Amino acid sequence: MTMNGSKVKTVLIIILIAVVIGGAGTLAALLLSDKTEAEVASAVTDELRGAITPNQNGPNPPDFSALQSMNPEIVAWLTIDGTDISHPITQASDNDYYLNHSAKRTRSMYGALFLDYRLSKDFSDPNNIVYGHNMQDSAMFGGLMPFKDEAFFDSHQTGWLYTLEKSYRLNIFAVSVGSDTSDAYTWSFESKSVFDEFIGKIKTDALHKREEPIEWGDKILTMSTCSYEFEEARTVLYAVINVVKN
Repeated sequence: MTMNGSKVKTVLIIILIAVVIGGAGTLAALLLSDKTEAEVASAVTDELRGAITPNQNGPNPPDFSALQSMNPEIVAWLTIDGTDISHPITQASDNDYYLNHSAKRTRSMYGALFLDYRLSKDFSDPNNIVYGHNMQDSAMFGGLMPFKDEAFFDSHQTGWLYTLEKSYRLNIFAVSVGSDTSDAYTWSFESKSVFDEFIGKIKTDALHKREEPIEWGDKILTMSTCSYEFEEARTVLYAVINVVKN
């Protein structure tokens, strides 16, 4: 090899090393960024959960005055028994804002749980749809993923929903995987027969279900998150909303 050829080879090796080091540095920065995001999201969650006082029969209603001083768009609190799902529910003027903002309105890749902007904040619609991210560390609605396991579904049947006015017991009755355009996202029904057909389809399409009496006039909570079985897949957990006290 000539001297010039040797120099070219040396330069190429140096460039390759620089590229590798630069790529490693970028990867490290991304990992650090994700870790920081997770730590910040966890700190926000801990602060928000300070408004909840547990008791032996389930969580007490949250201090909504404290929560709404942090964010007046917090409209409810959701807890699924036996899981890490215990978060405020927000509602904005669209379904985009809380995809990348926390319940304290800070920028966050974790986002927040949010009620569809077209629905009533008192959860009085026939089908009340709440969205949240499926995070790898099981935060937000990442905690819905285990419900696809039949044993887990069978052993986790209840939750709590607190709105500004009332407390509700949740009876979980089905979990499914479907598209983001499925009937799960229908919230208004013109008649009993249409509602009954909606409930029947939920049960037909369910991965797992349990018998739960559901009648015309009952309210459903539909919890939706991204899933990866196919493009635009969604994992959806369904519960009946039952008033427990005023």
